[in-house]
Amino acid sequence: RFTAGFGETNLNDVGKTPDEYLDMLAKTPLRYQPGTRWVYGGHEMKVLSILIEKITNLNLHDYLTKVLFKPLKMASTGFYVEPKNMARFSSYYLYENGKQTLMDNAPTSRQYFQLPAICNGSGGIVSSAQDLANFYGMILNYGTFKGKQILRPQTVELLIYNQIAGI
Repeated sequence: RFTAGFGETNLNDVGKTPDEYLDMLAKTPLRYQPGTRWVYGGHEMKVLSILIEKITNLNLHDYLTKVLFKPLKMASTGFYVEPKNMARFSSYYLYENGKQTLMDNAPTSRQYFQLPAICNGSGGIVSSAQDLANFYGMILNYGTFKGKQILRPQTVELLIYNQIAGI
């Protein structure tokens, strides 16, 4: 749920450390009382990402690799593309008003060449079709992948439950 009430959605966190980002966010007024509205944003997930990093002493990329990507055999998934996989990284396009526009020419995109200072759980992960099939297969099997329990069934229930009904 994105119901925390965080304010300005366009805070510039480029080049900021996680602590600098949290300081900047703490000085931003809330847009609404937490829990009363649902707004699509990214601050909630960034804060959660930073919290996971502080608790585990791993950046979010390394943590997710350890507990999710490796057990699911998602070797092409992460917050950056390794140089050996750059040739497989595709461009992406925006299709709007009947027109297709190149948004990012992947082989020249510097955004994905290195691990970002703040790994954001709400976006920025790159993957392959096979890796996504492994992930979604695990979800369809209520947390089980090739006979191994990766997520508890109760966790999968929380992922698929409508948590914003009534807001």
